[in-house]
Amino acid sequence: MTLEFVQWRIYVGPPFRDPDDLDYYDWSQLTSGVASSFSVKSLLDANLSASGTSMTLVNANAFPTKGGAWVGPFGSGEGWEYVTYTGKGGDTLTGLTREPTAKREHSGVHSSPADVLMWWEIKDNDGKLHVTRQMSDDWASITWNADIAGVNIPTVALRNNHVVVIQMRTDPSVFFTNYLVGFFDSPQGKDDYQNYGEWTVKVICSADIAAKIEVGPYKSGDLDMAKNGSAQGSQALTGTCKERPSGDFTAANPSFDAESTIDDKESTLWIAERLVGDNDNDPYYNITDSVNFGGLRFSQLYFNPPVGSIPGSRWIELTMLTGTFRGQSIWTAIGGMINGQYDENASYGWILTDMDATEMDRIILCESEEAYTAQNPLSEHAIIQENKEFFQYIRPEGGELWMRLGQLNLWQARVRWGDAYGGVLHEDLSPTERQWDGPTLPVPGKCQTLNYIYNPSPVPSNAAGYWELVTDRQHFGYEIHSDENAPWIKIELPGIGLKLPGDITASVPGVGGLLAINDASGPSTAGLPTSGKIKIGDEVMSYSSRVETGVYLSGRGIDGSTAAIHRKDDEIYFIDPLNNFATDGPPINKIQWFRQNGTIYPKNFELWVSNLIEARTPDQDDWQEDYVNLHNVLDGSASSYSATFTTRRIKNFIFKFNQMTTDPARPRINQIKAWADPEQYGANWLKGEETVGDLVYIILRDAHMPVGSVDRTAVTDPVPDGETAKGNAWALVSDLMEYTSHRIECKLDSKFIITPDNTWVTPTFSPTRTWTKANAVSIEPVWANTNGVSQVSLKWELNSKADEGTVNYPATPDLIGSVAEIGPYVYATETAATLAAKRRFYQGRYPYTIVVSCAEFDPFIVPGEIHRVQWKINPTMPEMDRIYVVTAVDQMIENNIGTTTLTMTEIGREQN
Repeated sequence: MTLEFVQWRIYVGPPFRDPDDLDYYDWSQLTSGVASSFSVKSLLDANLSASGTSMTLVNANAFPTKGGAWVGPFGSGEGWEYVTYTGKGGDTLTGLTREPTAKREHSGVHSSPADVLMWWEIKDNDGKLHVTRQMSDDWASITWNADIAGVNIPTVALRNNHVVVIQMRTDPSVFFTNYLVGFFDSPQGKDDYQNYGEWTVKVICSADIAAKIEVGPYKSGDLDMAKNGSAQGSQALTGTCKERPSGDFTAANPSFDAESTIDDKESTLWIAERLVGDNDNDPYYNITDSVNFGGLRFSQLYFNPPVGSIPGSRWIELTMLTGTFRGQSIWTAIGGMINGQYDENASYGWILTDMDATEMDRIILCESEEAYTAQNPLSEHAIIQENKEFFQYIRPEGGELWMRLGQLNLWQARVRWGDAYGGVLHEDLSPTERQWDGPTLPVPGKCQTLNYIYNPSPVPSNAAGYWELVTDRQHFGYEIHSDENAPWIKIELPGIGLKLPGDITASVPGVGGLLAINDASGPSTAGLPTSGKIKIGDEVMSYSSRVETGVYLSGRGIDGSTAAIHRKDDEIYFIDPLNNFATDGPPINKIQWFRQNGTIYPKNFELWVSNLIEARTPDQDDWQEDYVNLHNVLDGSASSYSATFTTRRIKNFIFKFNQMTTDPARPRINQIKAWADPEQYGANWLKGEETVGDLVYIILRDAHMPVGSVDRTAVTDPVPDGETAKGNAWALVSDLMEYTSHRIECKLDSKFIITPDNTWVTPTFSPTRTWTKANAVSIEPVWANTNGVSQVSLKWELNSKADEGTVNYPATPDLIGSVAEIGPYVYATETAATLAAKRRFYQGRYPYTIVVSCAEFDPFIVPGEIHRVQWKINPTMPEMDRIYVVTAVDQMIENNIGTTTLTMTEIGREQN
């Protein structure tokens, strides 16, 4: 069954133009379903000469203020001519652009009263109109095109890229309404002795026009320059167990390198190895302790490394308060067993090798020197000795150590922890000498350290009170203090990256000329102020103004330099008026750091900035000479910091951390940002506040689409950070749609509508139509078997890029086929990404399609709709009941009869 009456007609109008052109006609005012009138015509009221630039009509009221028109013949040698005009005054159209003399096939003269038409109706068509609406393979975009044909070729009207309006009606008693608004493309003709003058032409939508226009590139996101820079810093934390109790991270073995601060992820962080702060536990206090006493004392004990540590990861730190390192030995109780034999007074000794040491030096006794130095890279020990066997007799759950001075039998320092061995004494140790009084020290857990307190307050009542059990305050081999060794982090910002796109001479361009400038993506002056000085090689130039493609020079070879030849790709540097240094540093007006999900913040810190292309770091001599000390914060307590200042060129900057809010503590930062001045960046750099729809609007506007042609009201998701490549506008838009899970439809009137696309992540589908034998003439199912996809591996990320990952469906690849690696795509959760991977697997592995011939003509079904098909193919089999997504719609009108055919892909379930 088909609709018995469908009638159509076609008009050709003005050419596609940029909205800023003086003769532009705004085709977006035409809307599908509206009964627009195309009888915009008049007569010449005066002759138009071959060189005339204005023409007067009998009545120009119906003509727009600018656009185009066909002017007809009314005398010998005259013919039809298409002209555009830029203005209208009364009944006179002004600013005419005429067909070139060499290309016209008429005299150029038009005598009054010749016809003047804004719209040309093509009447000699064959009555056939074929319209195809299709969805892209990724289901992210919908476009359309149409085919018409006829005889008696209207050569004057079949013009590429001219606006075409096809009107339609389904009742001879009603007005025609707009059906399609498109553009002519690639007319073809054929004629022979019979003079039929056959022709065909395609009508394309505005999306196909956009596909022919190159735009971009576009940079989206905020103007945080740090995330595209590089970072280095003081020694990062070695060993996650030292800071895991802080709760600042949850990953098993995260990186704490400085780069973590500029990766644009809140969850990652830099943690320095060195502890800073005002240490109230300085050995110089030297409080008398009746048990751990003498010139050489136990200061830190590490006996219980976590599982998986480097073999030999146990050590003892001693501090030399007074005296010399001569004649000492260290002894450990071993639980009554030595060499397999029981001895109630068994102990094991280590005769230490004499070495030079001065007051306050640290001595390390370790199981493995290699393991110790690897895990304590900041150790400044004066002496280190290893003895693997000695540490075999130390138990983390309990033990005792004694320090003995030579053959004098002077027992000085002593420490006992856990269950200990209170009855074990060295045979030379008097039972009454240095008795342990009170409780033992606590048992160290994994990665914990027994740390001696030199200045406890109040003074402890027993020996154990001089010790504390710590994890995050391990500082083997160095003293905690704030000095020139305070941890730092340096950020090097990316340069503005401006270069010459081609060679220039010493005189061209000259003063007043345009110096073309490129960055990596093409013509750009992003990062330059409106005027200033630049340097290429040894030549300094001044410029008075800036445009997107370059700067207008006001001087060459200035400031004692000489104008010279320069070559393509020579770097362009900006002369910073602050100190007359040539720099490629971006213009920065705000620097920030952030701490997320932690309680330890920088309290006392410094900010140093530099416009030098290369600047030293604080571990190098005289590094301050390369920087300006911009800010000092002495008593901060907030979890973020922001320094806002007058825009200045910054290539490198340093944060130096002297103290944290927890004292002492290791410095740590999650994010560091450096914001560029948006006034010095072009329109193609978005500022981080735009939605996905806004970016599509910008791209399509750059592709010369009118303001009224883009509807983005349903889109609120922000544009992900990133940079597009230079390319055709429609390709950029389509890729953006797929990447961000949106869909763009070029409607039948060539206007665009952007909406979120939930096809991949909707848990269940609600079909908008159901096809049965009652409303469909036939179905043609095709159960294709490509066997090309065994698994989909989909990369995904959050819109903010704060989280990302890869999901695989199915978990184990199927036997036949290969893995399809796709993405990244933006999804709100990993669960949504997993569902999307599942759907895309179905699409790739089971491209089951069905063609439905509808019983009635329906010109308004849109690809992307979800439909159901319920059909009993075989009387002996159950009824087929499946869900599909419409991927193409074919409309055919012939002899005033319309038919609709749908192509759909199954989406509702997995097939076998």
